[in-house]
Amino acid sequence: MNPCMGEYVVIQIDPFTSLESSSLYDPEVIRACQAMRNKKYVACLTWALPSTSKYLSGTVCFVSQGLTSGNPIEDVTPAMSLPILPNTFHPESREPLDPKEPLPWPDLYQQTQAVAKIRFRNVPADGKQSPHALSISERYELLLGQEVDECRREDLVRARQKAEAVDCESATSSSCTALASSDAGWSVDETVCTDSVAGHGSLTEIVPVVEMSIDLESVDVVNDPWEFFEEVQALER
Repeated sequence: MNPCMGEYVVIQIDPFTSLESSSLYDPEVIRACQAMRNKKYVACLTWALPSTSKYLSGTVCFVSQGLTSGNPIEDVTPAMSLPILPNTFHPESREPLDPKEPLPWPDLYQQTQAVAKIRFRNVPADGKQSPHALSISERYELLLGQEVDECRREDLVRARQKAEAVDCESATSSSCTALASSDAGWSVDETVCTDSVAGHGSLTEIVPVVEMSIDLESVDVVNDPWEFFEEVQALER
């Protein structure tokens, strides 16, 4: 069945289907796909586009067990997260999300900026729904958290760029001058999506196809969500 928006799911990248094109006739690509050991990740399906095509497009927001180190390269801090009940701890005392039924692990956090576009198989509905889901009101709280943290992240990006520009102005090397010229034409909108549809773990072009399940019990450990984006980068290589 196709999960509904707001449901917590388990996803795992399918490298062969993600690269379904003439490139798969390349023996080197086939060997690389066979060598990949893609992990399972827990996420909330925050958006899905109805379609009659073979694959549906959607967006997921990842879950971590414990606070992660964030993603310093993308100016994502550990505090850009929301606790998930029964976990209530947050370094900034944020209100926790309250799923209809608790997820089967302790110490969980919704990583507001660990968001990824995905594709998943369109299968006939069988009427089953997961009890591990966010209500409409809780999904709204998640959206607010994403928007607040996106603004904070953009502030950090601008502050970092300003500091880098000052450093470059004080330098005399031609390479630093070239860097400043390059940065002058950069904007947040050109590299990240701010509508909660693209994530900040990886500035990728490939939208991976994933195996998706609502069977959370099939996962023994909640893997670090930022490793998902590393797997997508590996697909691009």
